[in-house]
Amino acid sequence: MVRLANPNRDQGIYYDDVHLSFSNTNSSVANYTVPRFYQGHKKKAKKWGQTLPVNNQTVSRAVLTNGSAVFRMDLKTRVRFKILFWKTKRYGIEVGADVEVNGDGVKAHKKGLKMKKSDSSTRLRSYFPICVLMNLLVLFVIR
Repeated sequence: MVRLANPNRDQGIYYDDVHLSFSNTNSSVANYTVPRFYQGHKKKAKKWGQTLPVNNQTVSRAVLTNGSAVFRMDLKTRVRFKILFWKTKRYGIEVGADVEVNGDGVKAHKKGLKMKKSDSSTRLRSYFPICVLMNLLVLFVIR
């Protein structure tokens, strides 16, 4: 599940498909896609998407001795803003954050993640101040 907050008072947001990827160093662990949707102004959205298979070998290698692990989560999408009856052009967003997962395979901290400009992002447009709050429950089967 992905939770997004739109703090704008006067602007709704049209999201294209939201692509989430999880990795550990250079190895891909899983990918998650949320289909396109609209989010009204001052609204919060909980969205479910489609998960591609988890790479269990990469997950097993990432686990620390205490059973926890840290994964990189990157989000990539394009958005348009709706201001009254007018829609802006699309703006690309690429942000990311590190996610700590405990020994049970659940995100270690209950607080949402505030994602920042991704290191791999070279074209993040900063036309608008956007705060993407993510609260993601990640369950991994560690064998």
